[in-house]
Amino acid sequence: LVLDAVPRDGTLLDVGAATGHLMECLTTWGAERGLALTVYGLELDPSLAAAARRRLPAWADRLFEGNVSTWQPPDPPGRFTYVRTGLEYVAPGRGPALVRRLLAEVVASSGRLIVGPVYAGDVAATVAAFVAAGVDAPGVIRRADRNGKTRAVVWAEAKGRR
Repeated sequence: LVLDAVPRDGTLLDVGAATGHLMECLTTWGAERGLALTVYGLELDPSLAAAARRRLPAWADRLFEGNVSTWQPPDPPGRFTYVRTGLEYVAPGRGPALVRRLLAEVVASSGRLIVGPVYAGDVAATVAAFVAAGVDAPGVIRRADRNGKTRAVVWAEAKGRR
């Protein structure tokens, strides 16, 4: 579902990377769709980031430690074509500030911020966070998961901010 919001090749930052499993999957699934993605991870917990580096030694330099609310991307790689995150990484009510900050400071000017997947009941609140952050019309992509529950990603172009 995350890749449904990824229309072209680029770099992708997975916020909350944990042990890097989603990083691996996004790379594989992207290749299956004909996308060349260079995937990076950001993890708050140093022990999880260390576990990811042990699991993925060839990607150790693409696994960063930090808090998404304050972290700045190093140069290289600089800003990312795509940033995937969740709003659960910030305190309630701080979602708009996170959306605004990531679009302004972490997503490349031609890139996208992707939040989710979220369950159907959380879509309206996620869209509201984007709108409160100044995004005129965030995109929403919905799909049923393996269990028949609808999940969605909400996304916005960095250039689509007002």
